[in-house]
Amino acid sequence: MVAHCEAEFRLAVIQKDGTSLRSQYESVQRQTGKIPKVLAEIPEMPPALVYLWNWFMELEAARGGNGYGINPLSFAEIHAWTQLTRVQPVPWEIDAIKRIDAVRIRISNEKKDS
Repeated sequence: MVAHCEAEFRLAVIQKDGTSLRSQYESVQRQTGKIPKVLAEIPEMPPALVYLWNWFMELEAARGGNGYGINPLSFAEIHAWTQLTRVQPVPWEIDAIKRIDAVRIRISNEKKDS
């Protein structure tokens, strides 16, 4: 699951021309009719865990920043989200969301460093 999320985050990185890496690869695919290797080799998200990705994306959409980058999702933010959505995650699901978030932040910071 984490490998899939990492691949998705990397493809979402905005390039110097203002487009995402994914859109650039998809453009190559449209022009050549061939799926670029990087798109073909995205690790599969286990179907039973897709809901965790969806939960994370809901939290991601409301994420705050501090002017230097994105803030990690706090337990308080996750708790507020559970109250608003009436979702009742169990501890391992929260741990999975926090692990996905750590990958998201790492990739965001890599982008700033390059």
